[in-house]
Amino acid sequence: MDLLSMIVSLPISLGLVFWIIRLKKEEPFPKGTVIKSLLLGALSGIVSSVIYLAYALYRVIDTVGLDTIMQAVNDPENSGMSLVEKLQAAAAQAAPATFLSVFITTFLLVGIVEEIMKFLFAKGIMKKPGTADTRFDAVLLFSLVGLGFQIWEDVGYAQSGGILTAITRALTPFHFVFAVIMGYWYGKAKVSHNGFYTFLAILVPALLHTAFDASLRMMAREDIYIIPALAVTAALFITFIAQIIKINKWHKMHKLSEKIREA
Repeated sequence: MDLLSMIVSLPISLGLVFWIIRLKKEEPFPKGTVIKSLLLGALSGIVSSVIYLAYALYRVIDTVGLDTIMQAVNDPENSGMSLVEKLQAAAAQAAPATFLSVFITTFLLVGIVEEIMKFLFAKGIMKKPGTADTRFDAVLLFSLVGLGFQIWEDVGYAQSGGILTAITRALTPFHFVFAVIMGYWYGKAKVSHNGFYTFLAILVPALLHTAFDASLRMMAREDIYIIPALAVTAALFITFIAQIIKINKWHKMHKLSEKIREA
């Protein structure tokens, strides 16, 4: 176990967890809700990975065969990759993809799958009476689930990719960004009884997630995609900073205080 890489990957995500707890210190979440949210967030990551790994394995076997898979898995140049990334590398060698095909595949297997998993687990936590009473609570609770996913994923990437990957992951806590957006729209749906906002709670994070992942995957294939990849990363990082500022403002001014249980 690369303990140093694991430690380096965690400070920002853990800092966000403690920040959320501090925001709720006057009206804290029920006992154990924070831990439960983080654990279920991690579980959503595990379930998503199993779904994606099963598809990737099937797709690569169908496309390139077992011999090519074993070569990619055992290739020393791929030693810093996770199993999923090795499977992707094998598929890329056999069938170079266009940006559109990568975007669609990423949307269906990463954007939609991961965001739906996080949504379902967070929604399940909110069903317990007294867990989340306001739209602001929904934002924070969904954020905790997203951070649970982020922490689980960051530790996994840090173990396979080393210190540089750990630093990169620590500086891009975008599952938090997606979760804040998801909680915002889901809270609005609960208040307004408008199902369209529930649709947006999944679609908007899924599209942003897809844009980020697909741009990075294309950058790994062709250097020309480095500019759009950096542009998407910069936009999400600015969104992350803006969300921190916005959440602080909502907290201080008691915004998003509409009750969702009575709505």
